[in-house]
Amino acid sequence: MGFAGRIIILLILALSVLFLTTVIYLRVYKKRINQRLREGDFGEGEETSKRKMLTPIAVFVLTLLGVTAGAYMLILLFAWLFSAKSDTRYETSHIHTVTLDSESRKDTLFEDCLPGEEIKGYTVHTMQDGDIRFTYYVNKYPYSGILPTLLISAEYTGGKDMVGSGYRMGLSAPGEKEGTSFGGTGLDPDPQTMTAVTVDDFAGVLTYTYGVFDSGDYGTDNTEQDGRVSDPLEGAAAKGTFTFDFDTLPSYLQ
Repeated sequence: MGFAGRIIILLILALSVLFLTTVIYLRVYKKRINQRLREGDFGEGEETSKRKMLTPIAVFVLTLLGVTAGAYMLILLFAWLFSAKSDTRYETSHIHTVTLDSESRKDTLFEDCLPGEEIKGYTVHTMQDGDIRFTYYVNKYPYSGILPTLLISAEYTGGKDMVGSGYRMGLSAPGEKEGTSFGGTGLDPDPQTMTAVTVDDFAGVLTYTYGVFDSGDYGTDNTEQDGRVSDPLEGAAAKGTFTFDFDTLPSYLQ
């Protein structure tokens, strides 16, 4: 349930408390008034033995002020809790990736799916960056938990012969220049290979860079060199970058 839904429930509870308090007090008030009338004690003069009761209107106003103050404090608490929860949506533990080549797609739902063709349940998009063409599919129901949220395919469209390929994937919160990144090389430059990305509730940005090599001198697989992580696409003959903002997907919290 989203933030707005919790606020609606809170308002309904507040109105219920206000209504029940007023109704119950009104019954008690009438009972006490009738009792005093029978006893001849009208709550005035020096002979009275009972305190003057608050009117139902006064109780209604006091209860309204108390309920309003309590509801306001709870709304502030909910806002703080949801703000803290939203920060966790940028943790990379919410995102999972797997490479699907022609062999690994066998006996799966994507066995007969080729990049560029329609896949049921997905919208298909393409973009070109230099000599690299990206075809990507976005799940129409991203949080169904059944199919990957995003499918990415990259293809070299230049005229040279390439002997290998690699990728680098970065994950970050919106506005961050750097975040968690990983990658690898030594892959066949197969345009039918797809990268499947599944998210739980990740709201950050994915940056996917694909590169191809015209020789066997590949980059390294994210090894530490002089205190920094090496670039697996260093020395690539051609490369392109695809970026996708997962915050554009509908969220659990909405």
